Amino acid sequence: MITLSHGKKKLILPSSWEELSARQLTYAVKCLSLYPIIPAQLRIIYAMLPFGWKRIFKSLTDVELNALRLEFEFLQSTPEFSSWAFPRLLICFKFFHGPEDLFAKLNVRQFARANFYLNKYSQNEDEIALNKFLACIYLPKNGKFNDEYLQTTFNKFARLNKNTKKAIALNFTAVRSFLLGQAKQAFENNGAKSKADKYGWD
Repeated sequence: MITLSHGKKKLILPSSWEELSARQLTYAVKCLSLYPIIPAQLRIIYAMLPFGWKRIFKSLTDVELNALRLEFEFLQSTPEFSSWAFPRLLICFKFFHGPEDLFAKLNVRQFARANFYLNKYSQNEDEIALNKFLACIYLPKNGKFNDEYLQTTFNKFARLNKNTKKAIALNFTAVRSFLLGQAKQAFENNGAKSKADKYGWD
């Protein structure tokens, strides 16, 4: 966490993408898609401030604003997540539950289809593909994923705010990268261990 001080006042704010709330992450995605990087970062920081601190923010000089922006280094980096920021979604008075346990509850078919539709959306921003991506990973409680569920449900996700959907896609991509990194590290460690065992290096 980042600690800001002003006189006797102190404020604790997120210091990583993962520490952002779902609402903060959604707003960050919105800003980064609408504005150049520096104005976007300042808008994100401003949105995280309580009312009293917003007045202080508005009184800062350009030099002070730049120094403040540099405190939030994570906003200048590729988003990284090892957790799921959107465990469930409320649509039409019904909760849909997502992969809050790092995809452990997603079966192979769900994961493959989610990847397919997310890649399709990434190529041409096809809104239908984005909705189908969400339908692949969000299910009603005790629901089962199949083609019938996908085709009858994906339109419901069109009701969600687009920035929320983009934030979920970002979260999914970042968690996927994290898991691939973990798997690669485990594979390399296992390979090194096997080689050590082979030559008697304990």
